[in-house]
Amino acid sequence: MVVRFMLVLVLVLAAGAARPAAAQVKGMRYLRVPDSTAVQIVKLADGSTVVGRFIDVATDPLRFETSGGVITIRRADLREIKETQRSGLRSGEYWPDDPNPSRLFFGPTARVLPANEADFSSTYLFLLSGSAGVGGVGQLGAGLSVLPLDDFSDNLFFVTGKVGIPVSPKVQFAVGGLAGWAGGFDDDIGGAGIGAVYGVGTFGTKDHAFTGGIALPFGDVDTKPVFLLGGETRVGKRVKLVTENYFVVEDDRYQISGVQYGSRHLAGVFGYGFRIFGDKIAVDLAFLNSTEGGVFPGVPYVDFVVRF
Repeated sequence: MVVRFMLVLVLVLAAGAARPAAAQVKGMRYLRVPDSTAVQIVKLADGSTVVGRFIDVATDPLRFETSGGVITIRRADLREIKETQRSGLRSGEYWPDDPNPSRLFFGPTARVLPANEADFSSTYLFLLSGSAGVGGVGQLGAGLSVLPLDDFSDNLFFVTGKVGIPVSPKVQFAVGGLAGWAGGFDDDIGGAGIGAVYGVGTFGTKDHAFTGGIALPFGDVDTKPVFLLGGETRVGKRVKLVTENYFVVEDDRYQISGVQYGSRHLAGVFGYGFRIFGDKIAVDLAFLNSTEGGVFPGVPYVDFVVRF
């Protein structure tokens, strides 16, 4: 029952989100004549993108002003409209936003997906997940592993949720959690419920930001608090450098004849790499390493995300 429910949920989140995109034009609220400080980015049915601003939306075709002059666009050819400030252009060229803003590599940022938008991700090809924005303030998701095991129920199944608390354009907080069922592929946690609740903050812009947070695990796992430190910085039109790091406080203290030995220290896993992205797809290529005897440069990490 649990396996079937989790599988249906992740497929609904990943595939169902495509319906709004096909049924209506995204960003129709931007079908307007903006002031001269705004720039509109319009995606058309043939896959092309034009940058400029509408100067007449009362007729069909619409009139759209670009740097090369005024063109006409049929309403039926509209697929998506975005709007940004002219100051956001780089040498007159539009740089698309990162389509995967709600994650570093696997861990969360404090950002949430917009309402009626969703994504689908694959990590190492065998860990699949989908998530969808809820009301512009929340995000729900689900996932599962698809390892080729004798019993498919031995895989991992999980659900996620996050509520955003925006403070300003450069400061966002979120609280969320993950709950799952680990099948029998790991004797240490096989057949057990696992999860975590967390709080996270993201500080900065869409292009350059720092993320920090704390997670409290529960279930048949080590319940020590886990600290998240991460960041992202854009170094090109379609490239970001990303780091994601987790730390716990290890207590190695012990007593012999009333004398205390040992100490506390930080132990953890750190990851570093880069993200290559287009308008709707992002690919992360990174290395993961450990403070406890890792090897340089680390274990390769690969994932991709498709935004709907």
